[in-house]
Amino acid sequence: MSAPRATGPRSLSALARIAFGVWAAVTLVLVTALALVLGRLGAEGFYRFQVAGHGGTVELNFAAFCASWLALGGLLGLCRAPAFARRHAFFLAVLTLVGFAWLNAVREPHRVVDGDFGAYFEAARALHAGEPIVQLPDRLYLYPPLLATVLSPLVPLGYDAVLPIFHFANFLALLAVVVALYAALQRYRFERELAALAVLVVFTTNVPILRTLAYHQVNLWVEALVLASFLAAPRRPALSALCLALATHLKVYPALLVLPWLWLRDVRWLGLYALSNLAIVAGTSLANGFSHYLVFLHQAAGLQETALRNASIDAFVYNTLRIAGLYTGGIARPFSLGLRLVFTGALLDAWRRMGDRPLLADGPPPARRLANGFALLPLPMLAISPSIWEHHPVLLLLTFPVLASALRDAADLLLFLPAYGFLFWMPVFDIYPVSGLRLLAFGLLLALVLRLTVRRESGAPPWLARLNNGLRALVGEVSGDARALASARAPESR
Repeated sequence: MSAPRATGPRSLSALARIAFGVWAAVTLVLVTALALVLGRLGAEGFYRFQVAGHGGTVELNFAAFCASWLALGGLLGLCRAPAFARRHAFFLAVLTLVGFAWLNAVREPHRVVDGDFGAYFEAARALHAGEPIVQLPDRLYLYPPLLATVLSPLVPLGYDAVLPIFHFANFLALLAVVVALYAALQRYRFERELAALAVLVVFTTNVPILRTLAYHQVNLWVEALVLASFLAAPRRPALSALCLALATHLKVYPALLVLPWLWLRDVRWLGLYALSNLAIVAGTSLANGFSHYLVFLHQAAGLQETALRNASIDAFVYNTLRIAGLYTGGIARPFSLGLRLVFTGALLDAWRRMGDRPLLADGPPPARRLANGFALLPLPMLAISPSIWEHHPVLLLLTFPVLASALRDAADLLLFLPAYGFLFWMPVFDIYPVSGLRLLAFGLLLALVLRLTVRRESGAPPWLARLNNGLRALVGEVSGDARALASARAPESR
């Protein structure tokens, strides 16, 4: 008489469905328990079953736990969409790695407790109280009123409650940028696998992102909106225009990205962009008055920041003359402004000369012109500013991978790699002349773009197609091996 057959391991999707059911059941139990505790003890019950740890907060710890728990459930839930999971498997792995890596960075306390959030909250408090915005001595609010208007309803919660909310919202913005960058790169010459790899490389070591999170800056939200505007065009022009208008009202820099649509003479999109801006101005003015826009324009026009960590031409000229003992005021500022305009003009001219040539992207000429603009215009967008802080290169997250895909020879590489390292890897900013390396990076990128504009060859470089094909084959092979392993059966026993 033969023994019963041993059932081998179930398929991966079946195991995932079981695991998802267990996760859902445990989640229901935890939510029910939390509701019972809060219902019986009130808000005090929230602090009965957890502690903040060293330097952290209970609220942020709990938010980080919820994010990680929901991420686990989301991964298990992909068993209900196996085709989608297989198609984007490599990116889902990258999203998980990047998400958890930066979630830990967000969860850990920073020595910089509030950073620029103090300026945001003070501005929001003033709007909530119907008072003029008073600038803090060490943190200026140099933004249009939209950010303060959005935060003003939260003012009654108090500074200590709103800070972790804003801090964690920046992590959500980071995830939005990861997904949007993955999608945006596929508008260029990146297959899914290479786009995911590029996202992984960019987010693995990135000082501007770290500084943005530590100093509570809004750059990640600006970049998410810029990428959303690019992705929405041309099928959803209203959404594209609204996203870019919102980005412009968080920071003025993205206003330069209107140039591709001006060049294309896209009257419809330009009209929608104008209407979006009018709606934002009208909404914030009805809530707080139009005078805050006038104050912002006055503050921005008189901006002069000379800290060593500022990578602008203005700051470098000032500190060079100061250290040499030659600074006397006078023509220094007009001279810096002239250099800034020439440098910005050179970058804009390089973009103009590239036109709609297929150097960075394929597709019809209008699509190429738009793609070239979103890849290259962030460079003059920052170069024109009198202040380029160490967190501002977050706005170049699309620029660097796209430029990397156009490299053809060793000279290109020698221009690209130092620029990338100076802007994304360099952790020290407050030592002269090291502080000028990030400004040098913009010069190297200008030289690289100029090389592209005079290059006779168009289309993708040969190595890019080989890399795309090789990654696709590698990921397909690994995925096939995983499916074979998951569906394997144990040998029968007698």
